[in-house]
Amino acid sequence: MYATAAVIVIGVVVAWRWAAPDRLPEGIVGGNGRLEATTLDVAAKSGGRLQSLRVREGDFVAADDEIARMDTQALEAQLRGAQAQQ
Repeated sequence: MYATAAVIVIGVVVAWRWAAPDRLPEGIVGGNGRLEATTLDVAAKSGGRLQSLRVREGDFVAADDEIARMDTQALEAQLRGAQAQQ
């Protein structure tokens, strides 16, 4: 009985391995691992204070995601002063 069960299990494993593709299509590489950026410099066009920070360390972000908002009150006051002098 055990021998029959063992033969059936071996047969199923062999059939499964034979039917499963062993190789990836040409030009595709398989792998396993993790990529991590250790240093990424982020800079603003002008200096100032942050009004809010919308992400934390380790969060995933995509291109064009807003990660922080600058406090522009001082800049807006300067703009109003310049406009008033015209």
